[in-house]
Amino acid sequence: MNKEEFRARGLQARNALDLEDQTENSFQIMKKLLKLDDFVLAETIAFFVGIKTEVLTEPMIQEALLGGKTVLVPVSDMKSRTMFFAQIESLEELEETEHGLYEPLNGTEFPLEEIDIIVVPMSAFDLQGNRLGYGKGFYDKMFWEIKKAKGKALFVGLGFECQLFEGIPNDKHDLKLDLIITEKRVVRC
Repeated sequence: MNKEEFRARGLQARNALDLEDQTENSFQIMKKLLKLDDFVLAETIAFFVGIKTEVLTEPMIQEALLGGKTVLVPVSDMKSRTMFFAQIESLEELEETEHGLYEPLNGTEFPLEEIDIIVVPMSAFDLQGNRLGYGKGFYDKMFWEIKKAKGKALFVGLGFECQLFEGIPNDKHDLKLDLIITEKRVVRC
């Protein structure tokens, strides 16, 4: 299968989950994330804000904020297919964009080299750290920007077991995950 076929199958499987399963699986993922030494020791964490059938990250964001972490979320520019991370102090700062994403309206760019963990969404993934997003390359570009900035961020993919496949194609410009968390496992890649 090619990337598009894997992406379509992963999204189809994820979309087939009912809200109860999505919520419970997201809760199990959150419990695993919060117990990780990497998370406990991290000072600055960048989260995606889960929408539609993605892993629900708002409870994770809330826990990180309550735990005194510096929490960042993406601010996207769809035209240039770029993004940066901006700090939030509350979920109330997030507003829905015309593209259905939740972002802070007046976010300012946070220095990439100061981010400890970047939590990324996935449409499909394998256990070797290969992931597919939505095909726009936002996180792939961010990965290389962080490498250029000599950043130390750990890239953590959150996904459901139903999105797991063998042999996801990975090109040299693609982000390779350091860690994957599903409702059933934590995998260091």
